[in-house]
Amino acid sequence: MPSPLNPMEWASLALLILISAFYKVTWSLRQCDFAAVVMGSAPQPTEELTPGQVQAFTWRTRGKCVRGLIRHCN
Repeated sequence: MPSPLNPMEWASLALLILISAFYKVTWSLRQCDFAAVVMGSAPQPTEELTPGQVQAFTWRTRGKCVRGLIRHCN
């Protein structure tokens, strides 16, 4: 039977959990901001684009930005 954790080990474990949670939250906020910037840079509705240009922008945005956002938001 494993021995229970002493108070110093509990404090270390709690600190590691809090640090990990902090980094996950700040990373997901960064990804949300990045997604907003990329989506805000989308071509205006009045611009004339070829279907290839539209598809390239869509795949680039969806592939890099939104996938990262979904992966990092809990």
